Amino acid sequence: MNIDPDFRFRFEEQGYIWNVVKAKENIANHGVEFEEAAEVFFDRFLRGRDASDNGEKREAAIGYSTRRRLLTVVYVEEDDTIRLISAWPVSAEDRRFYEEEGY
Repeated sequence: MNIDPDFRFRFEEQGYIWNVVKAKENIANHGVEFEEAAEVFFDRFLRGRDASDNGEKREAAIGYSTRRRLLTVVYVEEDDTIRLISAWPVSAEDRRFYEEEGY
């Protein structure tokens, strides 16, 4: 039996979790580490949108990391924890959404 381990941490009352195997795949596929992806939740101009997939309720957060990269982060909320699913540099469409919404 092969069970993929999860990585968990808390920061400022917020919990984060992700699958370590998927995190490695995300680096290979998109060039974004989940540690950096979690930083977008502290962008004061963070934007969100629905990212549901095949009936699973998912959200997308669009914001800047501390490395000044604008990222799209797909996640699900589990109680008081954010489970990261995937992250990548923003598309042109998500960049426009981030820059135009609320300004």
